[in-house]
This record gives sequence, C-alpha cells and structure tokens, in this order.
Amino acid sequence: MRKNICFAVIILFLAASTVAVGADFWEKKEYKEWSNKECVKMLTNSPWAKDHTLLDQGLQRSTRESDDGRQFYVKYQVQFATALPIRQAQVRQMQIAQNYDDLEPEVQQQHDQNAEAYLAKQFPDAVILVVSYETNSRTRSMDLIRHWQSQTTDLLKNKVFLRNSRGDRVDLAAFQPYENEPGFQFVFPRQTAEGKPLVEAEDKNLMLEFAYPKAGPIGEGDAFMEFKPEKMVFQDTLTY
Repeated sequence: MRKNICFAVIILFLAASTVAVGADFWEKKEYKEWSNKECVKMLTNSPWAKDHTLLDQGLQRSTRESDDGRQFYVKYQVQFATALPIRQAQVRQMQIAQNYDDLEPEVQQQHDQNAEAYLAKQFPDAVILVVSYETNSRTRSMDLIRHWQSQTTDLLKNKVFLRNSRGDRVDLAAFQPYENEPGFQFVFPRQTAEGKPLVEAEDKNLMLEFAYPKAGPIGEGDAFMEFKPEKMVFQDTLTY
C-alpha cells in the first residue's frame, strides 16, 4: 500500500514538472522578471504577435530591388495592443532600458505607479491591432509610407476584417496611421453585429485579413494572419 502511494506521488510530481518545463515564460514568471529577449519574443512571435512576410520570388530582380543585395521583402508585424501581456512586455522593455532593477526602492515605486496605471486600462469595446512594416529597400519603404499615410477608415473599411472560426466577421471601425514611423493602428469592435463576443476560447482561430499595396516587384494582395484563441489565454482569461 505504501509503495502504491509513493508511486502515485512520484507520478504527480513528474506530471507537474513536465507542465512547468513546457510552460511559456509568461506562464512561469511575473513580467518584471522577463528578460529583454523574452520581451522581444512576446512582441514579435507569440500568441498575440505575428508577422506576415512577402518575398519577391524573382531572384535577379530581388537583388537589384533591395539595398542589401538580398532577396527583396516586405514584412508586416502585427500586435494585439489591447492584450495585457503585450503591454506588460512594453513596460518591461522600458524598465530594462531605464535600469529599473538597480533603482532605489522609492524610485521603483514611482515607476510602478505609472506602469500599473497603464496596465490597468480596460478595453471593453475595442480591439486595437498595431501594425508596423519594413522592407530592405529605402525607395520602397518610402512608397509604403506614402501609401499607408494616405489611407483612411473609409478607404479601408471594405478591405480589413477580423473573422472567427464560426464565420462571424467584424469590419474595421477606425484606422490611424503613424506620422513619424512606419506603422498604423487597426481598431475593431469586440462584439459582432448581433452583440455576441467576437472571440471565445473554443474558437479554432481568429483571422486578420487586410489588403496590402504593391511594393516594387511584389504586387498588391490580401494578407491572412491566423491567431489561436486557445493560446491567447493569459492568467486564465482569454486576452486579446
């Protein structure tokens, strides 16, 4: 009997250890313990952040088009700016840049107050996606900046959508280009036209669809970026 109990305890311990080892850093550590490398991963390659890269498939033309002699590309990076872990990564990166861990406790407290006010902000009605873009051609980069800064909500409202796996779609509510950097914001409602939540944890995917412009040898087209709601659970809550 005692052997059976010991064996069961060992099994439970091994199972718990497996879960801990397999967990992502945001599940194992508070955001104040994240490294800069972990923050970068959160902001670029996580359940709340992905990129969509377009490549010129004509190799000779690629070399002429780019400034670095490599294959010409355009990359769109997307983040769910309303997701708490994304905002935590932003705060933590700022802390690292300001040597937060080495500051005096009273100075840290002031930083904490500002950070917590930012992190406590709620978005009950809006989903905000921040999109940045880059290319390895200065000329084409300027073309992209001119294009996106010329866009408006009215021009894009029939070209930008969020869809769930149940077939529900919400249209773009607002578009805001940045003036001093290559990027912009897409804003969507959190509820469908029927008043239902756009995303539920049971959904198989959440799809961002947007039209992108021609850039040199890369023609215009539609980007489809898939996110997994089951992976977007943070602190036991679906977060996006």
